Amino acid sequence: MPGVPASAALRTSSTSPTTSAGEPIRRASSSGFDSCGAVSSRLLGRRGARVGELKDRLERARTGAAAVVFASAATGLPPFYVVSVAAGSLRWSLARFLLVGGTGRLLRFAAVVAVPRLLGVVP
Repeated sequence: MPGVPASAALRTSSTSPTTSAGEPIRRASSSGFDSCGAVSSRLLGRRGARVGELKDRLERARTGAAAVVFASAATGLPPFYVVSVAAGSLRWSLARFLLVGGTGRLLRFAAVVAVPRLLGVVP
């Protein structure tokens, strides 16, 4: 590299990848991602505390959690995305979540297809 001492060029190229211009590629540090959690907890405020309380209650009532996942998958209330994140944080097995959630989603979308046909809206 022109204008750069040979020892610096060797040191840069051996420790980190470089761009085509010879500049070292900078990587995001983990501390930058850690601060995202702190920001989101400040933004959530009391809602973040409610999520924690809900998680504690669902951990105590394992069978109730399955009913909540099924009802959410079948009706959309509470939002299935939120319930799926909660199930992951409760360390549900993937097979159990797919069985309960998939059954609820199957029934929901089967109803979406069947109801118009039963009402005679769609031939």
